[in-house]
Amino acid sequence: MANILHLTDLHLTRRASPQDVFDDYKTEIVPAEERVLRFDLLRNTLRALIRQLERANSQLDAVIISGDITIANAEDGFESLIDLFDVLDGVERDHILVVPGNHDVKWRTPPSVTERYEYFLSYVRDAGCITPLLDGIDFESSGRLAENIDIKRHILILDDKRIGIVPFNSSNYSGVLEPLPGLSQGELDRI
Repeated sequence: MANILHLTDLHLTRRASPQDVFDDYKTEIVPAEERVLRFDLLRNTLRALIRQLERANSQLDAVIISGDITIANAEDGFESLIDLFDVLDGVERDHILVVPGNHDVKWRTPPSVTERYEYFLSYVRDAGCITPLLDGIDFESSGRLAENIDIKRHILILDDKRIGIVPFNSSNYSGVLEPLPGLSQGELDRI
């Protein structure tokens, strides 16, 4: 049986900000210097998991990250993800499946444009991870699969081909603003 680690809503960043802490610190009871950063917590947890698996003479076969890698498509969040891949030593990049979430695309860009997925493509897909087929990147405007697409780079196959995981992209329309009928852009800006 395959050992699969599923992670979601990592919301990584390198900035020490209120969004970058492990917990929702609503009071100042915990001094800022004692707060645990999400990245540090995740890195330490992954290291402990890897050590535990090694003691059990086992290993991770795959990692699935199902969206919201970063906060508001911040590049430093994607950089932090690459640092976490180093902790997952032993898990090949073609066994790491990553799906973009609404925080992992550039908002206020039209759907199906490369610009929406710029960081996701350069930090995740170009790193060799399995990714879903992306609207406007892997599909032509007609909806047909673009030429030269290797579908094997978009499906995770495990356990002697007994497990297949097919990721789907649902972030193509995240943060897309639609015009409101009857209001001009000037009126919207003023509002």
